Amino acid sequence: MSQFSKWKTIGYAAAIFVTGGISGGALGVYEAKSHLFEPQREQEIAVRIRTRLQTKLALSPDQMAKINPIIDSDAAAVRAIHMEATQRVNKVFEDSYAKVSSILTPEQRAELDQMEKERREMMEAHWQENHHHPSPSGSASPDHDEHSPEPSPAAP
Repeated sequence: MSQFSKWKTIGYAAAIFVTGGISGGALGVYEAKSHLFEPQREQEIAVRIRTRLQTKLALSPDQMAKINPIIDSDAAAVRAIHMEATQRVNKVFEDSYAKVSSILTPEQRAELDQMEKERREMMEAHWQENHHHPSPSGSASPDHDEHSPEPSPAAP
């Protein structure tokens, strides 16, 4: 095998490996979101916290009235953290995509573009069916909450 063929083979193998890593990462994020970001998750958590505090501490109505805004505020903060984390993960994928794309042949780049398009469509569909705030790609569901953090721009 000539030196050029050897390096060409190594290059193709590396590109396939990186592309597989990106695809696997996207599926990992999808799986994680399907378990971590369920519909109305923040409200469910707030209800559980309220119930537990009231049950374990025998709180008076006056105490609950004072505690409820704290719980609501914290639930909103958790939502914002989830949105920020999602945006940061998307940024990592965008950067990785750009780096990998610059290494590929035009044919490989076209295939990677198609893979990326499919990944985005899958993530957008999942997000729309499970959330009531903007998706990481920037579109909003019909009942978009105007107080939600701004979404990150769509990947190139």
